[in-house]
Amino acid sequence: MTEFVSDKFSWRIEQGDALSVLADIEADSVDLVLTDPPYNIGYPYGFYDDSLEWEDYFVFGNWIFSARRVVC
Repeated sequence: MTEFVSDKFSWRIEQGDALSVLADIEADSVDLVLTDPPYNIGYPYGFYDDSLEWEDYFVFGNWIFSARRVVC
């Protein structure tokens, strides 16, 4: 986690598995959730293949509900 605080605002960056990180955050305590989901476009990332089966997107979509829980 990286945290930044100024006299006007504070914010932090969490990096990790979205479901695990979001589970540890208090409900209605976040202004913005930014994520980078797989787009399944076959782009050659080199170390990661984003070609998912259709059913895998339903499982991945669980982060949407978790994000909604924490966003004010």
